[in-house]
Amino acid sequence: VAVVAGDVRLSYRELDERANRVAHHLRAVGAGELVGVHLERGPDLIPTLLGVLKAGAGYLPLDPAQPVDRLGFMLEDAQVSVVVASRELAGPLEAVYDGRVVHPDAAEIAAAPSTDPAVPGSVDDLIYVIYTSGSTGKPKGVCLTHRNVARLMEVGDRHYGFRTDDVWPLFHSFAFDVSVWEMWGALLFGGTLVVVPQAVTRNPDEFVDLMVEHHVTMLNQTPTAFRSLVAMAGAGDPRLDQLQLRAVIFAG
Repeated sequence: VAVVAGDVRLSYRELDERANRVAHHLRAVGAGELVGVHLERGPDLIPTLLGVLKAGAGYLPLDPAQPVDRLGFMLEDAQVSVVVASRELAGPLEAVYDGRVVHPDAAEIAAAPSTDPAVPGSVDDLIYVIYTSGSTGKPKGVCLTHRNVARLMEVGDRHYGFRTDDVWPLFHSFAFDVSVWEMWGALLFGGTLVVVPQAVTRNPDEFVDLMVEHHVTMLNQTPTAFRSLVAMAGAGDPRLDQLQLRAVIFAG
């Protein structure tokens, strides 16, 4: 299993085929350009991100939890000409964006080929642009390449020995760079990525239940978020004895 999102479980073959359909639909975007992705944490998110990359483009994450004005600033600043957005989220986006919007459930995507698009690419092509918080001024887009991410995961593998039986929760927003580590730590090494619903990330009890249910082995946390688990351990929560974690990695 490659991805678990709610009741949906995608094998690596299914993930690849869904991503290929997105990629074929986006091939006209052009190598090195950016595609905005404005989706909730659900079964469409990971196939869409992978499909953007397979089309030769990079992705600009547009977290629905962020203010619309911030999304508009990023879209204009990054000069994005195409956004993949759910039908529910596309409406509010119209106030700040008048470019092309593609829906992941569009009939054109469903009818697209499921084969690899065979788009030429380079390790130095853009993989994503993630914007800073802007706490010290205007948000700034940080551009990374495939080489940068491959290097990160190569070094990480030396330290942690990533395995095909590892289970990673996608706990963080895909507009936060820790998500890059979570996504590709799972998918580049044959593991399983569990997409954590937004509400569960804010509820430590439900998150522990999710980790127990899915046998999570690799946990990435900010120190602030991890304090909740420390408090549960201090209170003697018996569920923590059922966890199968082999690594806890701090960031942020």
